[in-house]
Amino acid sequence: MDAVIIEQALDLVADGHGVITAAAQIGVGRQALRHALEQSDWPTKLAHARRLGADSIVEKMDGIVERVLVEDIDPHSARVALDQLRWRAGRWHPAMYGDRLEVTGRDGGPIALSVIDDAELARRVALLLSHVATGAQIEGRADSETDGPQMAHDAPVEAEKG
Repeated sequence: MDAVIIEQALDLVADGHGVITAAAQIGVGRQALRHALEQSDWPTKLAHARRLGADSIVEKMDGIVERVLVEDIDPHSARVALDQLRWRAGRWHPAMYGDRLEVTGRDGGPIALSVIDDAELARRVALLLSHVATGAQIEGRADSETDGPQMAHDAPVEAEKG
């Protein structure tokens, strides 16, 4: 496929269009365009075009919001369009527009991991199974600071003050 055609497709992607739409607008088959984009340095250029396209999509989203504010578009219809555009922008440029997932430990700190040996794991599983068999309710958590999960009937009993 001619480099000029591929550049045209990349320009359309940078404007926020998908590869299928770009192929249709240029008048080439989508499979042929996809195949051509997988060759040589085109994947890098496609990734760059998609990052630029994500910015174009966000600009398009701003335009939709403006039209909602002047009551030119129904807000519910706009929400459908905005959700799809936000999804595409997040996939095309995840560092900028993607959903951020952060996993942290207690109070936002680092995740604490503990390593137990096979014997300790077997002991904890046996303890859990024995309590499940008796119908005991499991409370708390198992970690390296305790002897394993605390069972409801294992809780210490405070002496009554008289």
